[in-house]
Amino acid sequence: MLKLHLGSRMSGEKMSVEAVALSSAIYGSMRFRAARDIIKRIMKTEGTPKPAMDFALKVFEQVGHIEDLRDRIAHHAVVPAYKGAEEYWQVTDAMSTKDIREPKVYVFSEEAVVKAALDLIVAGDRLGGTVVGPKLFADSDFDVSPPPWLYRPSMLKLVPQNKLRSPLGPSPQR
Repeated sequence: MLKLHLGSRMSGEKMSVEAVALSSAIYGSMRFRAARDIIKRIMKTEGTPKPAMDFALKVFEQVGHIEDLRDRIAHHAVVPAYKGAEEYWQVTDAMSTKDIREPKVYVFSEEAVVKAALDLIVAGDRLGGTVVGPKLFADSDFDVSPPPWLYRPSMLKLVPQNKLRSPLGPSPQR
């Protein structure tokens, strides 16, 4: 979205090869949080209508929840869930926490990951299709009704310390 916006700002309706290359160089490796903050500032500067702004912020909030799930899966140890858990997978921050005596353990299902992926498609379709000309969200008539999100942040469940069990049995008492 940011690449298209900058490219159209630099070269008008028909983006030049140079504009596309430059906008890709500027925004190409940007993480979601930084891109989201820039988009919010651009929307404010360009006078995006309030309904469109509110809609975009709700989409960003949902994508942020999904990013949290993604980061936990990508940066921590994911293993099959312990015996007795309803969920199939667990992830722990044991390798990255400063106090290894009390790592956080979360459980989630494969269904949660699938729902998160489907929500990303919806978010991309709903926001990505609104970049028109040199302004973000220039078409104030686009659909700002909330999408029926499938993924819920509660699908990533923190396991209380007293419920932790390893695949081999109960954890040792302290």
